[in-house]
Amino acid sequence: FAFASSLGRPVRIATLGGGPGYELLAMRCFLRDTKSLPDVDIYNTDVQPTWREYSEALGFGFRVFDIHNVTADLCDVCELGTDELDMVVISYVAIYFAKVPGNPQHEAACDMLFKLLKDRRVKMLVVSERSEETPLCSMMERRGCIAERLMDQDMGLDERQSIIVLKERRDEILTKRRLPPGEQRKLEANEATFKNVPFEEHKIKRGGAAGAGGSQTKWYD
Repeated sequence: FAFASSLGRPVRIATLGGGPGYELLAMRCFLRDTKSLPDVDIYNTDVQPTWREYSEALGFGFRVFDIHNVTADLCDVCELGTDELDMVVISYVAIYFAKVPGNPQHEAACDMLFKLLKDRRVKMLVVSERSEETPLCSMMERRGCIAERLMDQDMGLDERQSIIVLKERRDEILTKRRLPPGEQRKLEANEATFKNVPFEEHKIKRGGAAGAGGSQTKWYD
């Protein structure tokens, strides 16, 4: 995150549907330990207010936010102004609010996310999902965004992990280009924390229950 050094303030991250905040805990550890960003402000939001005590126990402030409330503004809920929120983490919830292109409610949710990028100058959306196909990526691309698919694409479409940015801000925010097909898989196989459970494997290609692993999951030496 080359932009972090020029901010003059902590990197600010908010989540949509963050629940108890486990993904934010992982994000904080990653940024601090891997990217050497000790100052990170994190805002957890969810439609379910009962997650508050768990989130706050992990050290994250909690706000109630419903992405389907078209009058709500994530920055306002987090008490932040324009250009004051850097990243929005969307982990395993896009399937619920941006699954069906053409659905008025789902399109309105994408409009809200585009407004965060365009008008509120949020730098990126960090998206993690279970399925190889994440409709949010193509829905945001139709609004003039770039969806940088972080998974290796040499085995076919894989949108489980993506970063979404405005097209005109891509070079400003993402300074590292993707490796050629196949090379990313080789690199990450060498750096995998648990080498027998590589995240880069392709669920559909390796088979399994409805393309999701199941009883046919392949184990590696």
